[in-house]
Amino acid sequence: SQDFIIDINKYDLFKELEKFKNPVAIFHGLKDTSIPLSVSKKYCDIYPNCVLHTYEEGDHTFTNILVRKALFSDNLKFIVE
Repeated sequence: SQDFIIDINKYDLFKELEKFKNPVAIFHGLKDTSIPLSVSKKYCDIYPNCVLHTYEEGDHTFTNILVRKALFSDNLKFIVE
């Protein structure tokens, strides 16, 4: 909603992220029209232990089943490691 957009802009969403030391995986579809890749890259640059996975045919909700399977596989590898 418009109220959410107004409210969220009052906060620095990147503040103090570097304090989180655990591994972080970010999964980003390159056809995402909601969140620019630059935002995912910025998050990954801030977290000290981060890996960024990108998916050429992935949209914001990973509706492509082949992309979703690749994401699930990458996520499982991340969890197991």
